[in-house]
Amino acid sequence: MVLRAGVYRESVDGLGKPFILQPYPGEQAWISGADVVTGWVADGSTWRHDNWDVQLCHSCFLPNIIDPAYPQAGFPDMVLINGQPLRQVGSRDKVQAGTFFVDQSRHVLYVGTSPAGKTVESAVRTQFAVLDSGAAGAVIRGVGFRSFASNQDYKDHPAMVSVNARKVTFEKDVFLGSAATGLLIAQPDATISSSLFDRNGLAGIVANKADNIRIVGNTMVGNNAEHFAISGDSVGAAGTKITRTKRPYIARNIFRDNHSNGWWCDLGCSDAVVIGNLASGNQVNGLFYEISARALVASNVMAGNAKLGLKISSSDNVRVVNNTMVGNQSNLGVYNDPRGPDSDPYSNGMGQVWDSRNTRLLNNLMVGDVDSDQPFVITADYKNPPRTSAAQMIVASDGGCYVRANAHLPSVLVSWWNSPSDVDAYGSLAQWRQATGLEAHGQELTGGPGDVFVNPGALNFRPQPSSPAAHGGQPLPSEVASALGLTTTASPARGALGRAGRRLKFFRAFGWYEHHIAAAIARKGRRVGQLVGGQQVQRVVANSENQISGGVQVADHCSQPRHLFQHLHHDRGAGLGDPRPYRLQHLGLIALDVQLQQVHTVHKGRHADGRDRDRTSGRPVADALVSGRQISPSRRRILFLVRQRKLHRFRSVVTHHGGLHDVHIP
Repeated sequence: MVLRAGVYRESVDGLGKPFILQPYPGEQAWISGADVVTGWVADGSTWRHDNWDVQLCHSCFLPNIIDPAYPQAGFPDMVLINGQPLRQVGSRDKVQAGTFFVDQSRHVLYVGTSPAGKTVESAVRTQFAVLDSGAAGAVIRGVGFRSFASNQDYKDHPAMVSVNARKVTFEKDVFLGSAATGLLIAQPDATISSSLFDRNGLAGIVANKADNIRIVGNTMVGNNAEHFAISGDSVGAAGTKITRTKRPYIARNIFRDNHSNGWWCDLGCSDAVVIGNLASGNQVNGLFYEISARALVASNVMAGNAKLGLKISSSDNVRVVNNTMVGNQSNLGVYNDPRGPDSDPYSNGMGQVWDSRNTRLLNNLMVGDVDSDQPFVITADYKNPPRTSAAQMIVASDGGCYVRANAHLPSVLVSWWNSPSDVDAYGSLAQWRQATGLEAHGQELTGGPGDVFVNPGALNFRPQPSSPAAHGGQPLPSEVASALGLTTTASPARGALGRAGRRLKFFRAFGWYEHHIAAAIARKGRRVGQLVGGQQVQRVVANSENQISGGVQVADHCSQPRHLFQHLHHDRGAGLGDPRPYRLQHLGLIALDVQLQQVHTVHKGRHADGRDRDRTSGRPVADALVSGRQISPSRRRILFLVRQRKLHRFRSVVTHHGGLHDVHIP
């Protein structure tokens, strides 16, 4: 299904069939949870809108996740003026410029900024859609979602898009300004790539029991915009938070300036691969692996995070290889917290021990912060006896480079926990090496980021060629080199191997089809069935606000944005242009129904039950396609039967380029 440019203000209850959703080449399509609000009346120093009947949930959150400094964080109401969000306040007398108040008892909406001559929007929908199990294999590509009034309560409309289907793909999408979470994944084998998660209220992505999830090349920035609590037992704020998931793959993402942890795997994760990411400027930890088991954390950059660059808590067998940690309050923390796996049936059933044993460090580069006297490495155990000592936590460390601001800062390089009353404070690398035998090939230097890196101000943390950190690392284990796509080298650089994170030029573009495909569509007109990126266009939709684009009349109710997705419901019959892709894999064939639409002309048969019928057989058109029945040429349709292997060959050569355009967030 191809969306024309515009803002689609709508939601659906559930999507139960496979589908592909993407914009028309070079155009931007936004799906919004907010409606435009007019009819404002001046009321003293404020403006009010009467008869405000939108009743969003003001109790759908855990009370202990609310920071007292931000008491309205759990309220999903949102107001935007010319696209800029206002801050919610708790009473009419607190309304001032840049704020709003919802009086639910009197059904009045107040704003403190004049709406005159401006576009005022307010969130009225809690979510766009839930992808139910029947939507397995669905693809959403190049679509923007924004301003949905989702709830912090994960059981009650928790995200703009929630996925309960396997093998769903999100590619080059934008999730902007949800009241809680942008995207929720609750089934295995999802792929999220090259997408932006920006200023969502609680988290950009939340995933639970999402085995084999792949999160690659995305940017998570400014999440936890509502300032939910970032400490306590019920904390859930993060750029991305994953729980109870096997084999998550997290690569080449940017987790930046989130009011929370950047990336956080918690409560029963296992066998995580976390490589090539940039975690910078987050208000808690850059990367956090908690009460989980087994992980590879390699070639990441963690810079300028308010607490730890990397925190490992109650998680065994974590390998930390060739990471760069610079300017964090402290660079690495390895801890045990008081909890045991018997508190979580999933983790207990997986045989997890929740004990930070067998951490292995190799070739990590740590650079201090002139404003912090915290040790570079901190260890501690807060469990009940018997406890785990630092020597059991970190069993191997070599090839590291430790760059202190000066010979006395930090005053303690490594805090080595033996017992509650016995903590060794090693003031130098030599002391740590002598006491433990670790870091036989490690280096200690003095200097700042500018002495070590190419351009730290631009987040380029590659070592300068003249820096000792540019060489001298220990050989990489073959499985680590393979995960990083490298060959084993005798003396690699210390720290991240390559520039972490992916710079996402696509955010300037919402048209990413192969050039010749886009050109063919432009030449031949917008057609249902057009082959785009190896898939068939099932419906071409007019832009929002009931406007018809490009002189093409869209059939029936499809020009009404609120009903754009109604054929994807479980109980809807299939019709001409039904957005469900009929792949016919059981026949080894692909049916492509190309409808040649002329301006304001649609040739089809219509039955009294509202379904499009084949005039010859009277059967629904989609059923005729499934049966392989020939459709009459007089109906101006062409039926292509393409052998599946040919289609696969075509897919294999398709790339997603496209012209670059400035993105306008309406």
